[in-house]
Amino acid sequence: MGKIRFMVEEFFRSFRKNLSKDFLLMVIFSICFVMVVLLGSYYLDLGERYSDSAQYYDENGIWYASGIEILEDRNEFINNLDTIQGCQNVMAYYEKVRNMEKHPLMSVMTAQTMLMKESVVAEKFGDKSYRRFLNDNRDSFMARFGDEDCSVLEMKSAQFDFRAYQLFGLKTEEGEGFTEANTTLECGSDAIPVILGNEYKGIFSVGDMVDICMAGTENVYPCKVVGILEGRTQIPEFGYYAQDMVLLDNYIIFPYGIFIQQSTPAKLEEIKKYAFLDMVALENSAVQVSDEKEFNELVLAYQDMGIEFDLPPICLYESSVGLNLLRKESAFSVRVMLILTIVLFCFVFYSLFVLFYDKIQSGRRTYGIYLMNGCSVGMILLPCLLETVVILLPALLVCRWVFINVGMDTNIQAIMRAGYCVVGISFLLSTVFLVFLMKGVNTEYLIRRKDS
Repeated sequence: MGKIRFMVEEFFRSFRKNLSKDFLLMVIFSICFVMVVLLGSYYLDLGERYSDSAQYYDENGIWYASGIEILEDRNEFINNLDTIQGCQNVMAYYEKVRNMEKHPLMSVMTAQTMLMKESVVAEKFGDKSYRRFLNDNRDSFMARFGDEDCSVLEMKSAQFDFRAYQLFGLKTEEGEGFTEANTTLECGSDAIPVILGNEYKGIFSVGDMVDICMAGTENVYPCKVVGILEGRTQIPEFGYYAQDMVLLDNYIIFPYGIFIQQSTPAKLEEIKKYAFLDMVALENSAVQVSDEKEFNELVLAYQDMGIEFDLPPICLYESSVGLNLLRKESAFSVRVMLILTIVLFCFVFYSLFVLFYDKIQSGRRTYGIYLMNGCSVGMILLPCLLETVVILLPALLVCRWVFINVGMDTNIQAIMRAGYCVVGISFLLSTVFLVFLMKGVNTEYLIRRKDS
């Protein structure tokens, strides 16, 4: 009991004596620690991806969810839609991303709601009930439909781009499906193709024209029915974990990825709604990779494309926290941060070692008396090591708090494992240094010398 009391008292004596230095080291090491973990995650990938959260598997690899960060990045995209040049940038960015040679993007959304005028639906259905075609059987309501307020209905709808349509092997019973030709318009006022589920057969016909508004917007799209799906057509409902099947018999299939050949539209409204559609396609996208190397390379490629078009790079939602947080930074900026972090880390270790070196040198006569009175070297070392733990421990707490509150689905266990390794290595180096200082100490020499 006396030994424990001695070591505790020695720890508090030493800690109070070096309080300002210890506190400064806590702060610097915490900052340094966060940066080491962050950059380690950027370069080494801390295993953020899980097999059960991948969207889709096939023999060529795994499909991972990609998209636009909900708040700041989405607002930046929307701000670009206020000018014709900004809209063209968004559309060019989407075209380049979705047509990458090795990793083309696929966009699909099976829970998108589209609005149709109640008067049009009632006219087409006549005496037939259309309740099962409505989203959650919701009644009609007044809403803005382009330039007018009218009674509308929420129709069940799914959105596909041409690549997703091909991937799932959707087939039409009448007419045609989505093609590169029918999803390419000469100008923004042309009608876009839509495909209807099999239960629409006899209600709408191939060639019919209908205006459709995307729920939550005032964007009205002139549409032309180009095909009727085969009956009992199903696709998996994409999501992070869900793989339920969705029956498309009473759905409107609306296209993503509309390409407009006209390079200089007369009005902003002619292009804005299609640029918005491309933005929504990016929000509901997925991309296939075969291994971790390809995954990390793809994140960096998205980063470069974002810089090229002056837009936020789309993110792969299951990338490591470092790749996600630094995805807007250039490779040069990240390298600069890495160099500064290494310098800071070396400075922290140097300061820690200098602190304990000065402590032992200034207290050598006191330690000599302890040793002469039967105190072991271990009893002197333990308070110093405990002080090291107190300096290093806040870094773990700060790191955990930072990466829990970064606003993304982070594998905190992987982050903290990396943190434990960094702190463990730091503690081990401190221990080796202290043992080296105390090794072979000459107690009689320490007693004879006066404290400096």
